[in-house]
Amino acid sequence: PAGAALAAGAGVAVALWAVRRTDVFGHAVLVTALPAWLDRAAVALALGTGAGALVAAALRLAGPPPVDAAGATVGPGAEPGGSRAEGVPTDHP
Repeated sequence: PAGAALAAGAGVAVALWAVRRTDVFGHAVLVTALPAWLDRAAVALALGTGAGALVAAALRLAGPPPVDAAGATVGPGAEPGGSRAEGVPTDHP
């Protein structure tokens, strides 16, 4: 979950930067030393990257916890020895 929270924060930061720069799509002449196509491409890429990071983080936070091949829950907060689906014996009492 910590990685998902960091991804969400990064996605918000990049998306906010890009949203503030969306004016580049409506102006024929841009006040920048860079080529206009590069400025527009950077904003479009940032919009997509920010949105993608937010969606990936939301799916990770909303999804089921990760499990290994044996069906045991893995990751922070998992029980020692893993927790298994109901009806499957565990390695500890």
